[in-house]
Amino acid sequence: MHCIALCWSASVFGWLGDWSSVEAMTGRLTAHASMHGLVPYEAVAAGFRAQSMIARGEAAGGVDLMRSALPRLHADRYELYASAFAADLSRGLVSLGQLTEGIQVLHETILRVEREGGAFDMPELLRLRGELEVQGGNPDAAEADLVASISLAEQQGALSWRLRAEMSLARLRTRQHVQNPLEQLAQTYARFSEGFETADLIAARRMLNEPGA
Repeated sequence: MHCIALCWSASVFGWLGDWSSVEAMTGRLTAHASMHGLVPYEAVAAGFRAQSMIARGEAAGGVDLMRSALPRLHADRYELYASAFAADLSRGLVSLGQLTEGIQVLHETILRVEREGGAFDMPELLRLRGELEVQGGNPDAAEADLVASISLAEQQGALSWRLRAEMSLARLRTRQHVQNPLEQLAQTYARFSEGFETADLIAARRMLNEPGA
């Protein structure tokens, strides 16, 4: 139970963009899991460490560490964090200029989730693939993924996933010169009653407050 609490604490701090606290939780998780021989949690700790490295711009080291952590999670059948860590791996690859490989990681992860089920963060996987499709010059596929992400997030009651996807779709529609590209984002933002200091809500507020928005 202590390991579970540390895992979810690291997840919460990740939502806040507080990577120093994520690393602190990861250190405690590594020590506790090692002390009690809880091997799957050691792999989860490695994933959180890799996630922090990628977020801080240490992409090469983070990608290498994540590539070693994910097979361990699959081997131990500990899939709870695997899809989220695969998304981080994709981000790291893209930051290293490996866009095609980053998209492929998401394709494979989404196919596995569709086949096996169980990933609560499927809206985020679709959103990220949509963003990468934009970079790859495929706006139609990107829009399809983003709309699907928004729809699934709404079905799940996952307002934060929806907000992220709305931001991505607003950026795409702004590039396409669609009229009122931020209208849906504004409506989704207005549904929040708390969490206004999290990284996503700060980013959404910044978009909505830009001159000409």
